[in-house]
Amino acid sequence: MRPSGVSLASPHASRGDGRTRLPGGGSTEDWLLGLLKSLPWVEGSSAAFAYEVDLSTFAEPKFDHFASLFGSCDKEWVIQGHKFLMEHNSLWSLYRKRVTTARSTFGSMHPVVKKFLAESGIKDGVLVFALDARGSGTVLSTQSPSVYRMDAKDRHVYKRVASHIAAGSRLRTLFGASPSPEQAEASARSARSRSVDGPTPR
Repeated sequence: MRPSGVSLASPHASRGDGRTRLPGGGSTEDWLLGLLKSLPWVEGSSAAFAYEVDLSTFAEPKFDHFASLFGSCDKEWVIQGHKFLMEHNSLWSLYRKRVTTARSTFGSMHPVVKKFLAESGIKDGVLVFALDARGSGTVLSTQSPSVYRMDAKDRHVYKRVASHIAAGSRLRTLFGASPSPEQAEASARSARSRSVDGPTPR
């Protein structure tokens, strides 16, 4: 459930708000928020956030355009999580997948689940990686105090969604195109044309 009293970021932020605004529409942060809102399991999560990452220099990942829909996981938490994974030689185990959960990737006894996530009251997380061949692109993530269930159909559909998002991200970079949150949501809906609920916390 979404924590009470947490306001969502406005999709109509002014140009002076510090967000990156591209010609032709909303900011990158607004686009990321629109993508997060389109995930059907987001309502059952305790945190939902997205960011752009560049892993072309794998030892020094670069983060940009962090956007949080709700929850306490901020950009610094993501950076610390990456450092934790690198210390345990586990970062690539996560990023080589298009869509996964923390528990299905690492198991319940791995330090990232048992220590890093547990310290934030989190039992599991879902990650959608929309990255290109250079390791650059968009990451969507939700976290939960429950364990997510993801079946083969969910994985298949959201792998396709990740490919569409990666293509959209490349086009935004190349041409400065910036769809509105409504367009981002419509694009994600179109990519998962079959009826699917996605992973559900249990």
